[in-house]
Amino acid sequence: MQLKRRIRLQRNKGIGYFIAAGTLLLFYTKLLPIHLNTQTLTSSESCPACYSQNLCSNFKSDEFELVGWDRFSLAKLLNERNVFQAVWKPRSQAVVLKKLGTDRELINLDNRLCNYFHSEPCDSKKAVESLENLVLQHKSNLQGLGNGELSSITLNVDKLKILPLFEDVDVLQCVSDQNLVDFIVHNSLHHRSLPHIHNLLTVLLVNQEPVISMIFPQSRGWPFPDYYGGCGRLAVFQYIGQPLDSYYNYSWVLRAYFALQLLKLAQLFSKNKYGLALYPTDWSANNFAVDWSTKQLYLVDMENIILVNQTRVIHMKAPGWDIQHAADRFGCEDCFSFHTQDLCTHAYTDHNYHGVCGGLLSKKPYSPGLQGGLLHSTPAQVLTRYPELLGLIEECALSSKPGGREQTAKLLIEILQSELQDVNIQELDN
Repeated sequence: MQLKRRIRLQRNKGIGYFIAAGTLLLFYTKLLPIHLNTQTLTSSESCPACYSQNLCSNFKSDEFELVGWDRFSLAKLLNERNVFQAVWKPRSQAVVLKKLGTDRELINLDNRLCNYFHSEPCDSKKAVESLENLVLQHKSNLQGLGNGELSSITLNVDKLKILPLFEDVDVLQCVSDQNLVDFIVHNSLHHRSLPHIHNLLTVLLVNQEPVISMIFPQSRGWPFPDYYGGCGRLAVFQYIGQPLDSYYNYSWVLRAYFALQLLKLAQLFSKNKYGLALYPTDWSANNFAVDWSTKQLYLVDMENIILVNQTRVIHMKAPGWDIQHAADRFGCEDCFSFHTQDLCTHAYTDHNYHGVCGGLLSKKPYSPGLQGGLLHSTPAQVLTRYPELLGLIEECALSSKPGGREQTAKLLIEILQSELQDVNIQELDN
């Protein structure tokens, strides 16, 4: 009798577990989905203190569908960064939807605007209009007239620099001349998302990622995801693929190809035909992603990039401008450190080579998730051909000699190119 009772209890317990699991599954799949519309994610009512409005009709037509766990409202509670995976259904295209900040950061944005313009009760829409009136400048030089892209307005650099609202915006840290501001504004306003000045101001105050993508478009060879615009406070970006650190256990040859791209990225960001240096200040591996179809690598987190007008630095010839600055890792032996003023006042610096070599390639990289560095477990035959390879990586990571990192990086590029010259990258599966 006791045995039968025990069996019955176990059977009842099993049935109970089954019912509970089924109820939980029903709860997740039927009762908790996020219905993607302007009321749930876009916050379109915040306009004009918003990022864009060019895709509002697309959202209203239900063209975007969240995928994976991002479909469920419980996941929304855990998704502090407000980054969502989605599909743009008419295009059958994977995209990333970003609110560009946490809920708290967006509340703080409204409060900062209202406090500065003494808006009570808080009305960030009126506050951003006041901000626009304050910093807007009409141009006498009609840039773009020759190619049909008329740009008659810009932002006044002097007013931007004295406003405390913009003091922490990375892309503006080294901006001291009107020409660079004109470049940012002109390329943003003529982007296909057609932002207004108040959209540009709002984005700069929250998260500069759309601005970076607009002024350095992928179509011109820049390794950033495309920005499509958005609705309200929801921005739509191209989905590139899995983060770089997810390829940690893939073949050394494939990782070497990624390392080669990183070194070339450092070259492009440091010296290019535009005379503009881009200095990312967060070189974590998960800020990079790989498009698996092409094996191309992109910097997908663009929030922390400092922009320097090298042409102006050279023209101004301030003391020390022509000394190639070397990152010294001051006060941070085992992590990535930098001095903004050093980046702003030198025409050239090895900041980006330090980021790639010290943050991602070194045997003790700053970036978590890359134990031994991206080029760990280098095959013996490779070291036989290039016994100096590992030493060069550490020299690039640790060098304090002006110009030393750049020269070492060039040698690393030559070695990796030589090693990969007969490899069909597209045939590599892992």
